[in-house]
Amino acid sequence: MVKLNREELRQISQEIDGILDGHREVLDHNPQISRPLTEARDLARTKYERISELPKPETTPL
Repeated sequence: MVKLNREELRQISQEIDGILDGHREVLDHNPQISRPLTEARDLARTKYERISELPKPETTPL
């Protein structure tokens, strides 16, 4: 399994959102296509938002 960082998850979410917006007319009539895309976008968004809420580790000067 590949771990994605917050920025990669945000980018994936935005790209899927662009696909959904750009092809809305077709996707409205094809829920078997739009549903998995919507779920993937929402999952990516949820994950990057959750990562964003985690406290940043404190760094100690060397």
